Amino acid sequence: MSGLQKNRYYHFREDYENLNEEFDPTQVGSLAEYGYTYIEGVLREFEQQNPNQGLIFYVTSWTVHRLPTYGDNVIAIIMQDEFSREPKYREKVGAVFHACGLKPVLWRNLKYGSFMEKFANILAYARVLARDGMSGRIRSLFLKLKGQKLAPLYDIPLGFYANEPVEYIPFSQREKIMSFAGSVQHRVAKVKVPSPKEQARNRMVSALTALAENHPELPVHYRKTSNYKSSIASTESYTQELMNSKFCLVPRGANLETFRFYEAIRCGCIPIMEVIPTTPFYKGAPIIQLNDWSELETKVLELLAKPEYLEALHQDVLAWWDAVCSEKKVAQQIENHIAGRPVNYLV
Repeated sequence: MSGLQKNRYYHFREDYENLNEEFDPTQVGSLAEYGYTYIEGVLREFEQQNPNQGLIFYVTSWTVHRLPTYGDNVIAIIMQDEFSREPKYREKVGAVFHACGLKPVLWRNLKYGSFMEKFANILAYARVLARDGMSGRIRSLFLKLKGQKLAPLYDIPLGFYANEPVEYIPFSQREKIMSFAGSVQHRVAKVKVPSPKEQARNRMVSALTALAENHPELPVHYRKTSNYKSSIASTESYTQELMNSKFCLVPRGANLETFRFYEAIRCGCIPIMEVIPTTPFYKGAPIIQLNDWSELETKVLELLAKPEYLEALHQDVLAWWDAVCSEKKVAQQIENHIAGRPVNYLV
């Protein structure tokens, strides 16, 4: 795929707005307006090491039906397709990197929560299928049976949204035990059954409230907002709270993938999670996993009694960001694809 032509980068969307703008990832802030500073950083790292490859990158969010142009030199980067759909142009491009997991996961969700929560997960999965959740996969299967060569699909981290620079605070000097700022449910549901996100986060809030009431000596930061963007409206304070906290609660959202995980580990804040996605960025990661949010108080007290273990875990969290999820690491994986090497985040 090499050549003397420069690489070209486009932000393309046709879901909520018609947008097809060329950008220069070497210019800091070129995608900040759209909240894509993470993938901007990834592509900046890539461009600095791999200029003039004749590649065309399309950064998109929900668009999986078409791209403006096609070819073996075209790489699609899908950032926010929570339905984990398979794009309908796999035979027309060189590669697809997908940020919310390559496949929807149902069975993993069914391991957690009440009967109503499991039922809500089934309804949510049905809505995924109804909203074009299988047509791309059926199409790809049909093309494979015909012997059509398809572009490889790769996982890519969702990365961060809040990215204001804050000064590093050593773990032992962090004032908050844990922090959470976010919504429980920010959309009015069209069905009477509360969404999986709402039910799971209500259980988390109950556990966090119990911890704060039973142990008022433990400084806990909790701020409920109407939606995610409201929680980081003052992004500096949001990021500063993470940097000043030992733990961060990372509940599921509409999808199991979440910005919060990456924002936490980037600050060295130990994530506490109930349901963990199956992408490479979580497998083996230094995460505190609960079987249920009701275990929160017991687990936190147990961990606070082991300060040396927590300090080591904090260092592991920072190392995981650098070695697996950082912009430089992801850029290396795109380079691996271009060079015909395996795309493997865990090496």
